[in-house]
Amino acid sequence: MNTRPIPAMLLTALVLSPACKAPPEAPQELDELCGFIFEHFTDEDPAELAAGLGNLDTWLNANLEETLEGYEVTELSRDSVDALDENSRDLDGMVGAAVGTEGSFDPAEIAEVLVLVDPVELSPGMYEVYDRTFLTDQNCFVKAKCETLEVFNYMESTYPLGLDVTTETNGQYRWVDMETGTAMLQRTWMDSPAEVSVDWLSVQDQFYLNVVMPSESGSVRLQATWIVAQVINAEIPDGIALTLVIASMQDVYEDVDAYLEEQ
Repeated sequence: MNTRPIPAMLLTALVLSPACKAPPEAPQELDELCGFIFEHFTDEDPAELAAGLGNLDTWLNANLEETLEGYEVTELSRDSVDALDENSRDLDGMVGAAVGTEGSFDPAEIAEVLVLVDPVELSPGMYEVYDRTFLTDQNCFVKAKCETLEVFNYMESTYPLGLDVTTETNGQYRWVDMETGTAMLQRTWMDSPAEVSVDWLSVQDQFYLNVVMPSESGSVRLQATWIVAQVINAEIPDGIALTLVIASMQDVYEDVDAYLEEQ
């Protein structure tokens, strides 16, 4: 076989060309994707984040119904948690679940509700108190003139079984461009262990991810929660905390969609 040497100038151009850069890679399955998107949430270069969202969109298009009642997720890395703040965390026993939904409202409409509407007004059966301190400009974010938003939340929530839970969380929002349009991302994490009204339940940590992606009908949404909780000396299933959280995730977009339908 005859071969010809590549001219030196052409070889140099191939080596230096930006086109030779490998495309970003992302996981293909939901469990790994949730942790991947949480971990890359604040990447300065959004390429890997956009790749993860593209794969998540593909997965949900084929498997959305599997998530409606809660889909187990476990892949949240120690590195992604350690990068959040200075707090030291024990992740032993952490469990997680994801819930997918779809609706007729686009990410921009949903962002406006989630950011600007009083959560107590939006979900009166869930929150007794929900105070937010916006650390950056919420109106700038909602208008998509700012890429990110930072917030601190104080919440007093009510759950079945006589549970009242007080939490303080840090929150972040972000816009990310996809091939299909612009997605809105949200993540939160607890600043300290929750205060719980019963002595049989301890909630040490909770991490939350919310992804709202554009679709032909409006949007497809995926929420994921990872929680470190313990049932103490009670004849109640160990997974009760996660079960209650799954129910609250299912309620979120019922409330959001109902609010937007009334407007």
